[in-house]
Amino acid sequence: MLSARISLTAAMVFAALAGGCDFPRDPDSTTEHVLERGSVRVGLVGCNAGEDARALAGRIAAATSAHAEIVGGLAEDLLPRVENGELDVVVGRFAANSPWQGRVAFTQASTREDPRNDEPVVRAAVRNGENRWLMTVERAIREAS
Repeated sequence: MLSARISLTAAMVFAALAGGCDFPRDPDSTTEHVLERGSVRVGLVGCNAGEDARALAGRIAAATSAHAEIVGGLAEDLLPRVENGELDVVVGRFAANSPWQGRVAFTQASTREDPRNDEPVVRAAVRNGENRWLMTVERAIREAS
């Protein structure tokens, strides 16, 4: 009886893993929407977002063969928009210990240095749970570093 349960459990685990070959997933389909639209909706934090932030926005667009639709603004205005799916990504200077870290997913710093947790550096923020999209954005950062 125990061996039958183990076999059944193993079969269920195997089936779940075999069926999950499209990981990582975007539950809200951010990657698919960007590819379908041919544009990535980017929020740039600050009036003078800086060349590093603008360059990162361009790299993210290039990584998806899309053009960037850029909206400028304050972090307090842009981060809720990425959280709600109105923007695909927000680029700006954020500290690793940002109060937003539980509400959106931040990428690693776009520089090779490992900054302190409270040091704002250029990062991107995406909607929580959009893991495929997050990996696309992080790959664009790594390729430029």
